[in-house]
Amino acid sequence: MEADGEDQETSDEEQDSEIDEDHYMNPQIPEFDENEQILDGMNPSFKRLTCFIHTILVCLKKFTVDPRIHFVIGKVKELVSKFSKSAKLTSELVKVSKVGLISFCETRWNYIYLVFKRLCLLKDNVESVLKMHGKHKYIISEDNWEIITRCVDFLQPFHLYTCKVGKEKEAVSSEVIVTILSIYHHLDQYDSDDIFKDSACLIKSSLKQKFSKWFHESAVGFDATYLIATTLDPRYRMILPIDKQELAKKYLLSEFNLMNPVTVQESINSSTCTSAPNECEPKKSKFPLVTEMKDQIRRMQLSSMAAAQNGLQEQLQKYLSNHAFDNLDEDADLQIRVLVWMRLLLTNVTSNFVKYEFTITGFN
Repeated sequence: MEADGEDQETSDEEQDSEIDEDHYMNPQIPEFDENEQILDGMNPSFKRLTCFIHTILVCLKKFTVDPRIHFVIGKVKELVSKFSKSAKLTSELVKVSKVGLISFCETRWNYIYLVFKRLCLLKDNVESVLKMHGKHKYIISEDNWEIITRCVDFLQPFHLYTCKVGKEKEAVSSEVIVTILSIYHHLDQYDSDDIFKDSACLIKSSLKQKFSKWFHESAVGFDATYLIATTLDPRYRMILPIDKQELAKKYLLSEFNLMNPVTVQESINSSTCTSAPNECEPKKSKFPLVTEMKDQIRRMQLSSMAAAQNGLQEQLQKYLSNHAFDNLDEDADLQIRVLVWMRLLLTNVTSNFVKYEFTITGFN
């Protein structure tokens, strides 16, 4: 039996320094201000990718609604706390396992999953060390071990998606909707589960409340940014219903018109002077024909903008009606091809007016 005097405090810093998994992003990331004004005629969401994974993990807090889950978390906390306060238990465990247990830390993303996952990996060694030192009251029953294992399976997708899209350099706007729908699909599998059905239902309800503004046009503060991005990515567009693809198309054309507000009607109006006679008279210039050249360039620009709008709509329709894209695999080479394709789509239909400018001035 181990004497209480032999227990020594082991700081969290010393415990965490042995574990490579303990380095995670700070969850205290400011979220996008929905009251931010539209700048330069562009939706501000196009300039800043919101920290949506943080919002998902906030919804995950409802995971412990079942009292059995809450009880198991309490038992594991007692076990982990005993090891963290005993240098002897920790050293014995590290000696046989090469790693120790992970401490609970509520400010760390997916901390319950990380604690449970490590505990499952060290189950036999943990029980062996506890029995060796007579700490039988901390041994977890088989029924509770089963709940712990099922908790790991339930929480694993949240951890995987956090690692995948939670890093700023790897975040891709076309994968936001994919992540949300994938998690929702995962939770659907627990609708009839005896332990997790209530948790899954509450989390799904919270996800709907938080993210409906990215899916439904009738929602307050609707933002089509991520629908547009997912629709334009041929790897993922198939998961969107046809009505959502059409909604994305509608708002993409709307955003294009915000950036290029010139229409054919404006072009016609510009060619007809409705102002006072003295205002319609051509202004004198130092160089002959400068005014005429400017007017010609302006007319070419207006005509090109209208053609670009029609061209973008035509290209989008061709893309959405081509189902060959739905069979593409998600490999590294494809990701490069997707980015190139999206860039070409958006560049080819908007660059004609630049060509006209260079042609009219002789720089072709």
